[in-house]
Amino acid sequence: MEELNLMNEEAWNAYQEDYFKFHLMERPDYFEFFTNGGVDLDKYLPSMLGDVKELKLLDTCCACDAVQAFSWYNLGAVVTACDITEKAVEIASKNAAKMNLAVEFVA
Repeated sequence: MEELNLMNEEAWNAYQEDYFKFHLMERPDYFEFFTNGGVDLDKYLPSMLGDVKELKLLDTCCACDAVQAFSWYNLGAVVTACDITEKAVEIASKNAAKMNLAVEFVA
């Protein structure tokens, strides 16, 4: 089982850079969008949950694009985001720093 877990982790790590490139193709304004407070969530979700300012939120499976993590942060939540792969966390952390978004990332 340990060998299968390692293979899975290696595959997900290898995929992250390409996944982010594809994500940028779909949303070329990604950095500008989130830097300027953009929110990309299901349109009903924020209204269902109400005000999240100062609430602690854990985003599981954030992937390298961290769209939900950045969206919740822009709505005022204190966000910790995690993913199974180090590479996803590395890319997302660099993106957060580039956009000056204070989201904590954990693998």
